[in-house]
Amino acid sequence: MRKFLFLILASMIFVSTAFAQTKTVSGKVLASDDNAPLTGAFVYVTNHNTSNAMTDSEGRFSISGVPSNAESVTVSMVGMKTIVAAITPNLVIYLDTDREVLDEVMIVAYGTVKKSSYSGSASMVKSSQLADLPASNFENALSVRCQV
Repeated sequence: MRKFLFLILASMIFVSTAFAQTKTVSGKVLASDDNAPLTGAFVYVTNHNTSNAMTDSEGRFSISGVPSNAESVTVSMVGMKTIVAAITPNLVIYLDTDREVLDEVMIVAYGTVKKSSYSGSASMVKSSQLADLPASNFENALSVRCQV
């Protein structure tokens, strides 16, 4: 009877440790051009949406409870290119600046268009021109401005 209870207890411990194998992934995120730490970069385990972290003021992050079979992390930040990196001990990730320039966009009554492809008549109104007009909302301020 003792052997049977010992066998059951040992098997329960083995099963619980086999299913609960996790690891902690930690590292640092730096800018590739000047090696400056990047604050506020979003780091998440690829294909595991529940495991994520943000970098601190020194670019460091730590994600606990990562499944042991996880292989990579994805790092993204506004103004930087997103990168996927393999999980290694003491991970250091370098992000490149995203130099893609946005084209000017115009808002028209039926949607948005690029300024270069718009063929109609358009005018530009600055917020300083609308600031002192006696109107309760933006649309009324535009109509008052057009009458002046």
